[in-house]
Amino acid sequence: MVVRIKERRPFEGVCTPTALGVEVNVIDLPAETDFFFVGGYVDLDALETGDVIKVAEYVSIPKAELKLFASEIYSGVQNMPMLRVPTRKAKNGYRITLTQTAGVLRSFPFQFVQFITEVV
Repeated sequence: MVVRIKERRPFEGVCTPTALGVEVNVIDLPAETDFFFVGGYVDLDALETGDVIKVAEYVSIPKAELKLFASEIYSGVQNMPMLRVPTRKAKNGYRITLTQTAGVLRSFPFQFVQFITEVV
């Protein structure tokens, strides 16, 4: 079986929490007819002393809702502010969220790319 990339979909923007403790989507990808790969970056350079955020990843498998499978807490100034979200494989849905839990609300630029595959 040969698999190739059928389509490339870039996602770029800025994620700005609306209030402390409110989870907001960075990217939210629906199910596809075949597997896809997604990965990218979130710029945490805006974090200052007293700021705390949680970045979470969710994935869905057949006959299941999106479920949390990874999360990380970041606080204060980051000495390496570019967060790399590793490339993941999914088919039934994938989501990255950001929740700011303390400090002054900040904005976080992001860049992701989704590669849709197909069997040839």
